[in-house]
Amino acid sequence: MQSSGRLSVRLSVYSARRKNVCVLLNFLYFQAMAAILLIHRNIVCGVGPIDLVTMLRGMISAHLRVEYVCFSMKHDVVAISNVWGLGNVLFTVGGSLTVCI
Repeated sequence: MQSSGRLSVRLSVYSARRKNVCVLLNFLYFQAMAAILLIHRNIVCGVGPIDLVTMLRGMISAHLRVEYVCFSMKHDVVAISNVWGLGNVLFTVGGSLTVCI
């Protein structure tokens, strides 16, 4: 167990039964890293948005919308919930995609 202030992370070996959780956490982690790098670049260059939360929400929302279009083109909209919709945390699928972040 590794502890850093209020956040404690248990480092464990990847397991197949927790694959969906690991995929979702990796996606969110790397989207956050990319948003931080883009914000840093925007601050240094003096152009573009510099609000991290807005940038992260936009990046995640754009990715989920592209995934939704891909799954809907395959006529398998239910499968997007299995891949990205762990507990409807990020989005819900009704008649269309509703991003919840």
